Amino acid sequence: MIEARLAAERTLAAPGFTAFRVVGLEPLTTSAALDRAALVYAADLACYPRPLQVSWAKLLYLCAGFPQGVRLYLGEFGGVWHPVGYAAWHPIAPGLLSSPWPAVVPISHLPTSAAYLYNYSVIPALVGSPTARSLMQALHREVEGIPVLVADTVSEHGRRAAIRWGMTLRERREREGAPWELWARG
Repeated sequence: MIEARLAAERTLAAPGFTAFRVVGLEPLTTSAALDRAALVYAADLACYPRPLQVSWAKLLYLCAGFPQGVRLYLGEFGGVWHPVGYAAWHPIAPGLLSSPWPAVVPISHLPTSAAYLYNYSVIPALVGSPTARSLMQALHREVEGIPVLVADTVSEHGRRAAIRWGMTLRERREREGAPWELWARG
């Protein structure tokens, strides 16, 4: 069911762009799949300033380990499709919250009772737009039945989304010189 939703592409309207497409990742067994992961990486670079950007190795681990949880946002501008954001989540072991939070969160392949919301962001020009809200609502629908949700946030936008999803702040610190917060529900 999740795979079918993530594999679907749909067009969304937003000011400043002609159209938007949401594209799900497929398993990283082909060069086309690796190209999609590279586009997700480009979206991350467009969404965050340097100290907050994800490492390629960490993103590749996520995209390869649970591609069905990654959704890439593309915006058409001037006849060219650009990566303008992405949402990503993967299942985790429920007991993970009781130990120190790892820098790279292990993917669990057991039945999903807990999920790590790795990323939900769009480029600064789209923050607060109807398109951004629509994309966040799609991510919410994907994880709404999962009893335990965890997110680490690096921005005010991420913090607001965690609060909207009923999460509470568990930890606050700096990671590699940038602010970082761990939020959880359940």
